[in-house]
This record gives sequence, structure tokens and C-alpha cells, in this order.
Amino acid sequence: MLLPSGHWKWFIDKQSHFLMIEMDAGLSFQTAYLDSQLKLIPENLYFEIQHSQHYIESLEAIHDSNVPFENSVKTQIALNATAAKSFHKPVLNKSWLYSKHPYSLQGNEQQLAWLTCNGESYLMLTLSAEGNSVLCLNLSDDFQTSDNKIHRQFSLINVLSDRLTALEQLADDIDETPDNLTHF
Repeated sequence: MLLPSGHWKWFIDKQSHFLMIEMDAGLSFQTAYLDSQLKLIPENLYFEIQHSQHYIESLEAIHDSNVPFENSVKTQIALNATAAKSFHKPVLNKSWLYSKHPYSLQGNEQQLAWLTCNGESYLMLTLSAEGNSVLCLNLSDDFQTSDNKIHRQFSLINVLSDRLTALEQLADDIDETPDNLTHF
């Protein structure tokens, strides 16, 4: 498992315009976010204590879920979650595009949850909650909503908490895990 370091630096790649993290030994990681999606454009900003905290919280949420992700995927999720929480512009709530669940998600801590759209359930990592609104990171493959918007893997979705359900709840309701868990 890759642990965060104060030597890591955020930067925008001048050719691709994606937010990147320069890690030790010349290794770089490209996040899923373009500079146009960011409220703050970090240029050679070191990985700060708050970034490390976001990274660790995301790893803990993934670990607590017992979803069998490979370690490299856990790192990829945690780095994208950290970038989203630290730099992404606000995302509008569009709850009407998603199905309500009778057992809405409880708790404000980061956790994995299901979001249902067009009869299919997609795996999300909750990043933050304000009131009843929850900001989520899409961990599933790309999917399309009824307004023809395509949500790419690691895109952000803002919904009411009654649109999300705990991993265990959906599995209990259908006695199996949905096929589109992801192919990580």
C-alpha cells in the first residue's frame, strides 16, 4: 500500500491539462480531473497534512467496505478522492435522476454505497455530506443518466442521501451483489 508523503507535489500537466501528482523517484499519477474542473489550480503545491488526511480516510473507507480491490486500485481511488475533495469545483445536486431507496444511507463519514440509475446500481465512495446532500465519487464503469450525461469513472455526483444505500442493504435486498461492481 502506497502511503502519502510530504514530498509529493500537485501540478497541472501542460499538455493534457489534467491534475497530476509527482511522487517519489520521478513517478507521476494523473487524476481524473482537468484544470477546468478545479476551483484552485495547484502549481507545485506539496501534499499537505489535509491531503494526507483525505487520502487515509478514503483508504480506510475502502478497507472497511471489504470490497476486494487490488492495492493499486485502492491507491488510485484514494488519490482521485483526495484531489476531488481538495480542488474540485462544487457539483450541482441532481437527485431527480436517481432512484430513491427505502433505506437511505446513514452517517457522515466516508463509505462505499450504491446509487441506482435506470434500474442499475453503481458503486460510489461518499466524500462529504452537507445537510442531506452527499458528494460521491463514481467507482463504477461509465454510465449514462436520463438527461444523457455520461458519468465517467471517478466523476463526482451530488445527490440526496435517500438516493444512496449501504453496500450490505442492497445485497440483502436482492440476495446477491450487482454484476456491475466494477472490474477492478
